[in-house]
Amino acid sequence: VRVIVENRLSEITTVHWHGMHLPARNDGGPHQFIAPGGHWQPEWSIDQPSATLWYHPHPHGQTESQVTRGLAGLFYLDDGTNSDLPHRYGIDDIPIILQDRTFDSRGQFRLRGRAVTGLLGDKILVNGTYNPHLPVTSRRVRLRILNASTGRIYHLAFADDREFALIATDCGLLP
Repeated sequence: VRVIVENRLSEITTVHWHGMHLPARNDGGPHQFIAPGGHWQPEWSIDQPSATLWYHPHPHGQTESQVTRGLAGLFYLDDGTNSDLPHRYGIDDIPIILQDRTFDSRGQFRLRGRAVTGLLGDKILVNGTYNPHLPVTSRRVRLRILNASTGRIYHLAFADDREFALIATDCGLLP
């Protein structure tokens, strides 16, 4: 795979791939910064099982600020061996990116509200939307959940206390 990352920010950034098995030179740590207006083009061979992976920046001292402004997301690896799992994107295979944010009077992200663990917002967003709803029409649904908040820990449950099973982490499927 070859990924072309263009930095259109006015500050340095990086892109770090969580859960991806790849050479260290392509991992996007704080030492691999991309200058404003610059680009980075890592390339590697993928040799790992199916997984739900994610990315975020890692510039020294700026990770929280850049993640808060939206630089984090999911990507899927599919090795073709999980045909028994729900796999119709947006129908029975649903990405859920959780982020907490505080907004100012103009609706812009406010980068205040720091706790010991990091920045804490007063509104929970799901896929960038406040208070979303998704009518589910399938009996089995796979939720691919990413905590993209910078300081909040979530305890997730259904309102009617129904059970759900954890089948994978960002390292791949569990046994």
